[in-house]
Amino acid sequence: MQLTVRQPSASEDAKHYTTDRLRSEYLIETVFAPDDAILTYSHFDRIIAGGVMPVNKSVELVGCKELASDTFLQRREMGVINIGGKGKITVDGTAYAVSAAKDYTNDLDGEKLGDLSAMVDNDYALYLDAYGNVVSVKVVKEAIGNYAVITASTGTDTTGFASGKVKLTMADGTKGTYDVNLLASAKKWDATTKGQDSDGKKEVEMAKVLNGTLAGTLVTYNINDDDTVTIGKPSFFRSEDYGDDEGTVATLESSVATYTVGSTEVVVDNSTLFFIKNGNGSYSIVTGLKALPSKGVTPNGDISVIFDKSGSNNVVTALHVAVSGTYASSASYAYISDKYTKTIVGGEDVYTYPVVLADGSADSIQGDDTLVKGGIYAYSLDSSGYAIIDDTDDKRVSNVFVYEAGNGTVSLWNADNYDDDMGTFAIAKDAAIWNVEDTDSIYDTSLTKASVFSFVKNDDGEIKTAFVSEIRDSADEDSMAPMANVVAEDGSDKIIVTPKDGETVTITWEGQSATFKYEATSADDDTPVAQEFTATGIASGDEVIVSVAVKDLVTRTYTVTVA
Repeated sequence: MQLTVRQPSASEDAKHYTTDRLRSEYLIETVFAPDDAILTYSHFDRIIAGGVMPVNKSVELVGCKELASDTFLQRREMGVINIGGKGKITVDGTAYAVSAAKDYTNDLDGEKLGDLSAMVDNDYALYLDAYGNVVSVKVVKEAIGNYAVITASTGTDTTGFASGKVKLTMADGTKGTYDVNLLASAKKWDATTKGQDSDGKKEVEMAKVLNGTLAGTLVTYNINDDDTVTIGKPSFFRSEDYGDDEGTVATLESSVATYTVGSTEVVVDNSTLFFIKNGNGSYSIVTGLKALPSKGVTPNGDISVIFDKSGSNNVVTALHVAVSGTYASSASYAYISDKYTKTIVGGEDVYTYPVVLADGSADSIQGDDTLVKGGIYAYSLDSSGYAIIDDTDDKRVSNVFVYEAGNGTVSLWNADNYDDDMGTFAIAKDAAIWNVEDTDSIYDTSLTKASVFSFVKNDDGEIKTAFVSEIRDSADEDSMAPMANVVAEDGSDKIIVTPKDGETVTITWEGQSATFKYEATSADDDTPVAQEFTATGIASGDEVIVSVAVKDLVTRTYTVTVA
């Protein structure tokens, strides 16, 4: 037994070590020597590391003065990893077998498994004793719970050569493109591939399968050490058009657990994995019945399920369904505070946006490249943290400007088009309003005149969350006065004026003027009624100077030509 002792070094001193000195202090160059134990005792971590290599004789580990012990394991514990052949460790006269498990026999059913090094095409359950030793191995026919959906596949089956690739979206949200271990996959597939009389034929048949249309197919999978993937067709699988006798597509709802797929009645529960393909081709992955929205998820086409047939009910372990729109459950809201940064993960483009959430916290979400700085979005996250945007959510309003505020309300118009009146909104008593001009120091604020912001409405139509992006000064405010809609009617000397609510509109021509005060509204929708004024003495083609005075804001003038 050879034991080298290494003393700790001062951290400041180590900063000045040369390469040779670093190697001498930290590198263990020799680990194994025939019929010897090569050990290093490090005072850095108070551990002994090394290798033991009995070839022609046993190797003894003994106490020594360096360890200040009578026996090697006095006041110590030891872990052993056997990377060689069969052997044994004897402690106090008791021998413990350690082996590479050649010709290992399953003690549970007597099945002879053979050389474990060749057992790479199957899944196994290992049974341990109280000391962590493997006492039995059992073949697992299918790795239940390891599910993915194939989004694309291709295979080559030319004579003497076969290959295949798949693009997968896994249950944890991971996406990637992989080469397929054709032989291992063939053994897990169906009679077409399993029934071939040679490994080469199995691989060719599996390549043909991959070259078919497998998009949207649910499979079991395993990522191998060489980054290839083994895929398998589940034993209990159904794929059918999903609807009632009238052809109406049924809805998956959080309150409904039992469904019929083809002729098979199945049950979804809170462990079911839902692979939901959105209309834009992205995937939302949802776990559990309760995670489905109460409004339901409406399939678009067919539905496929993997189910467990071991119990009294056919419990669905994985389900694949396509929807026409975008799936979102119990949406959260995010204000996009800046443009995205782009990265590539698993061969896929990922766009990360800095955001401010409803509680005022700064965070980030991953999505596609369509989100706009200053916009507010309803979203849910799949299991990989990818944001699934719900563009149908009508509670969000982006980029508005306050032209009047008071009594717990704000009157708004589009910040990009001041003739686009957005209406008047009440501010909820518990509203969260955040100034996000500087996301490093987000702070509470209020909605006042000249605020530019985006907001979310509650169920009563009140502003419940707002993100103030800018507060403009009085000069900006004056320049943003909305203009009344003033047009000259074709073929006449009439001018049509549509004032905004509360506006005073003054029309001036040839030194004369008339004043209109908005009063009338439509009985149905409160839309301002256009008011008509005859410009007496004005001929076709003459210019009329129109002056617009809007409440207490600046008066602006512009020219209208009478047709």
